[in-house]
Formats: sequence, structure tokens, C-alpha cells
Amino acid sequence: FQIAGYYHDAADPLSAPPAGVLHRAFYISEQITKEQYKAFLNANPEWNKESEYDIESADTVNASNVSWEAADAYCKWLTGRLPSDLRGKFFHLPTEYEWEMAAMSAPETRQILWDWCRNWYYDAETFYKNCVPETYTGAEKAVRGGGEHIWTRGSQPAQWATPFLGFRVVLTGK
Repeated sequence: FQIAGYYHDAADPLSAPPAGVLHRAFYISEQITKEQYKAFLNANPEWNKESEYDIESADTVNASNVSWEAADAYCKWLTGRLPSDLRGKFFHLPTEYEWEMAAMSAPETRQILWDWCRNWYYDAETFYKNCVPETYTGAEKAVRGGGEHIWTRGSQPAQWATPFLGFRVVLTGK
């Protein structure tokens, strides 16, 4: 896990989420691997569904063909496996803000898979200029990555599972 937190470059107001969005440090994983996801599927066979696509992911290490719903279920399963000394903490998919903060604090690398985000997708102007409440709902979930730089954003229906979508998890307190 990499630790990330709030970053702001006063010279560039678009370099960070709006004030008040992220006040805490958090831990974010690398992309969940096929091996890690297989442990979840073995414990939860109801999530072991066949892909709708006949093509394999170009990423041979990380889990793909995972819907947002399955990734969210993975987070809940993983939270249930936390040791007692981490009671009160939980895993969840990163919000776009968390994903971006972590990406800015790590060396930039090209990422094959997109990552599911916790929040619903909204347009870039709203994302970068306003503090959108976590209660906002939309038609599709936000996805990040899958390209050359951290500013790449997109969206997909939550039930979609494609060879181009993977996910990370964030560990935070309540």
C-alpha cells in the first residue's frame, strides 16, 4: 500500500481537489491482482461470472473483467478479513479525488487497465471546480487511468465487466 494525502499547488488551482474534499491520509493499493481476486471468488462463488467478452486483457497480472458491483463486494469481503487491531477501518474503491492524489504522489507510469472509482461520473468542469457531495448519483461510475497520464477520466455502467477495467482498494477509517 502507498500512503497518500492532500496535495495542493497554489500556483495551479486545478492541481488538487477543492478545499475541504480530502483532509486525511489514506492507503491505496496497487491494482488488485488476478491471484488476489481469485481468493475472493473462491470464497464467494456467486461473483464468479463469465466475461461478456471473448478477448483477454493485455494485462496478464492484474484482475480485469470485474464489474463495479463485484469490485465493491471485494472491498466488503476484504474489510471482513481485517485483523481486530484494525477495527473501525474499512476498504473501499478510491474516489476520483483519492485516485488522483495517489497518482500525483507516485511516479507516473503507463497503466494498461482503467480503475473503477467509488463515485458516480460527472463532467470535468464540475469535478475540478466544485465539491460534489458523495451522495450525488449518476448514470455511470467514474473510471480513471488506462492511459498515459493521470488526468484521463471516463465512465462505465456499474454492471459492466470488460477486459479493460480493473480496480484498486483504499484503506481508511470511518
